[in-house]
Amino acid sequence: MKPFDIRPLRSDEDASWDAFVSRSPNGNAFLLSETLYALAANETPVASVRRIGVFAVGTSTLEAGWAVLVRRRAGVRYCSSFPLFYAGPLLAPEWNEPSRMTQRMDLLCGLTKEMQQGLDSLDTEAAPNLADVRGLIYAGCVIEQIYCHIWPACAPEELTKLPNRSKRQEAASAAKRHVFGWRQADANLLETFDRLHNQTLRKFKWVASEAWRKALLKNIATLETQGICKVFGAAPLSEPERPCALVTVLFSHDHRTAWLWRVAYQTDDSGLIPALYLQVAERIKKEHGAEWVVNFGGSPNLSLARFKDYLGATPVSHWRIRWQRDSLKMIYWNFLVVLKEFVRRRLTLWHIFRPQ
Repeated sequence: MKPFDIRPLRSDEDASWDAFVSRSPNGNAFLLSETLYALAANETPVASVRRIGVFAVGTSTLEAGWAVLVRRRAGVRYCSSFPLFYAGPLLAPEWNEPSRMTQRMDLLCGLTKEMQQGLDSLDTEAAPNLADVRGLIYAGCVIEQIYCHIWPACAPEELTKLPNRSKRQEAASAAKRHVFGWRQADANLLETFDRLHNQTLRKFKWVASEAWRKALLKNIATLETQGICKVFGAAPLSEPERPCALVTVLFSHDHRTAWLWRVAYQTDDSGLIPALYLQVAERIKKEHGAEWVVNFGGSPNLSLARFKDYLGATPVSHWRIRWQRDSLKMIYWNFLVVLKEFVRRRLTLWHIFRPQ
């Protein structure tokens, strides 16, 4: 295997990093320098960006890379739950060739070990098209197979045929009672989104902290100014200026992919959310091209997975990547994480079932 220089990237290498992200099949627009810095600044407390690059010795060409947001609490440097979607290792296109499988394994192993040098704990997800993660396993990571759902590249009129008969009928009925379209993410809309999103989370027995909610709204506003995020909404025909359902959509133009990020709604109309998703997906394909795919992200529970199956989205596997340094500090950290989750669940039950 030819020698590589594996090291953290400097801020004056932003342009080189961005060019690499754009051409990597595993990349996305959320990993561009400007977006990473903005996401880090919106965290509370402020996070830092850790980027590792793999260069052929004697060149400035990136062969592989990895970027995560690093938070620090109680002396622990950790990366968990990237605010958007995939933040796993990235490879240049030529490294996907079958003839390079052994060198690719060694390259990913070296990249992972360098990333671990600046962390105590890592928990993130790789893009679905990163299939060979042996190098990460040999670097000590725990790899878990999980699933996202994807609507494939197809013409808009073909998209409407994908859901099962029941969902098609529900969506068609709801579409007659609502108006759909892009919405400007101004202060009023963000306030509405926050209210609806908080109600939606409670349906799934989750109560978000104030800091988390503020960071989410900051990220939506920031990403909209960067041209990465847009908000699509549905409103009753009788009150077209009062949305009852909103979905934030993330765009990665170089990779011809849109992600349905966060959905917020308050409705008893069972067909509205299928209609919302179909309407926004059709709009994306009409505006950007039939070759675009639409990614729903993961499903944290069985009912959501079934719902996306019924919409005709294809389940696609990808990898969750976890690693933790062996130390007494991390034993204490794990105890705090378990305690925090216990308290969160109790507070969630209180918010849901407390007397009104």
